[in-house]
Amino acid sequence: MHESKVIKLDFKHSGVNSVDKFVEFLKPTIEYMKHSKNYINEYASLNAIDDEQIIEDCLNVIENIKGVDVLVVIGIGGSNLGTVAIYDALKNVKEDLKLLLFADTTDSLMLKSLIMEMRKLVFEGKQIALNVISKSGTTTETLANFYVLYDALKQIEEEFENKEKNSSKENLQDKESTKEEEEKNEDVLEDKSEDKIDQKEEGEEENKESEETHKEFISSVDEENLKLPLDKRIIVTTDKGSKLYILGRQKGFYVLTIPKLVGGRYSVFSNVGIFPLMFSGIEVGNLLDGAKDIKSQCLKATNKNPALISATSLYLAQKRGQRVVNMFVFSSQLFNVGQWYRQLFAESLGKKMNANNSKEVRTGMVPTCSVGSTDLHSVAQLYLGGPNMTYHQFITIKEVEDITISKIPSGFELLLPSIFEKSVHTIMGAIYGGVEQAFINEKIPFDGFHMEHLNEYTLGTLMQFKMIEVMLLAKLWGINAFDQPSVELYKEETRKLLDK
Repeated sequence: MHESKVIKLDFKHSGVNSVDKFVEFLKPTIEYMKHSKNYINEYASLNAIDDEQIIEDCLNVIENIKGVDVLVVIGIGGSNLGTVAIYDALKNVKEDLKLLLFADTTDSLMLKSLIMEMRKLVFEGKQIALNVISKSGTTTETLANFYVLYDALKQIEEEFENKEKNSSKENLQDKESTKEEEEKNEDVLEDKSEDKIDQKEEGEEENKESEETHKEFISSVDEENLKLPLDKRIIVTTDKGSKLYILGRQKGFYVLTIPKLVGGRYSVFSNVGIFPLMFSGIEVGNLLDGAKDIKSQCLKATNKNPALISATSLYLAQKRGQRVVNMFVFSSQLFNVGQWYRQLFAESLGKKMNANNSKEVRTGMVPTCSVGSTDLHSVAQLYLGGPNMTYHQFITIKEVEDITISKIPSGFELLLPSIFEKSVHTIMGAIYGGVEQAFINEKIPFDGFHMEHLNEYTLGTLMQFKMIEVMLLAKLWGINAFDQPSVELYKEETRKLLDK
């Protein structure tokens, strides 16, 4: 059992008896990772959590768009999944987060739905910003979505402004009609005394002064909440010097850069993830503190290094013939953490060639994500009774805001009385305990990552831990954890088709 401040990592059922020889093998790599500074080598992403410039740059942009209510994050893969994972995990447990919307695939129905949502928000008086994220600056799906959403938002806002102008004209016409009616009524009051007329004129003068004062006040309020032009609500996140970077500078967009050697799937703690998460109100300082805490443990060449043990357990699982790794999360809030890990694992470790491209190796395991208790009623039979082909990683949360089944409704006494006067989370805990014991009984290896609470700190810990685990496993398999040459195969064919 390895403990951080608020997490416990349990490897006693992982099938790993000793990691000593793996410590010796990985020691040079860990030392190299530990001394990686200033984004100068392939382990560059490990430096992002200590980079104060990232925080400063993000704060600067947020200060300049402080009137914005909603951010649409336009990205795919590593430019999107980490942010979605953290935001979705916390949006139902934290109050008053600003709304993030995500455009993560080139799909007409998704875009139509998102445009309808943007229109609704604009007509409610909300200001929307777009954050387009592409490391290369040429990602087909991302740029297609950006062009569609930029144009749609521009049209929606023009429509809203025209409606507001028409509404103002109608109000002005109504006021003028009312004034004319009052003047007619005044003309027929012939018995008014000169004294009363003088009083009326004085009152009108006072009203005019009051109206002018009111207009000045409204003007000052409007000045404070002045709506930003659309181009001042576009934030570009990309590599310095990319085509998207150049366009952003030319158009006057806000531009945030990604260090060249920080790959998309490792970029959640860079501007890619920190900016939208900070905008939403998530406490990124705590997120980074969790990452720093576990990083210090995972960059030690000892047999207590949790990332090294986890990497070893996966290496041995694959040697045993297990070809699937399943992140089994016992909270639906963590499903997208599983989706993020799926990309991290698959893109980093599914490699045709070894690290120096001298030998075909075809490494990898198929990453999946299961949700407890939902998937206990869909795939548990396969996991427990089918072929022993899957290595499981259980993720649990100890403390949550809970609901208690306080009493037995009249007439329901015979229906599972054992659950009454118990909390929902207690029931989930019993379900997880049953699952764990069933796996032990069936001699199916697994490990556990047990979070005390669901918050920024524990999420930062989990995600940094998994990134280092994957880096070390790549070294054990003798492959490059940071390239993705096979992804380029479909991109090249896509470009050929679009160029026709």
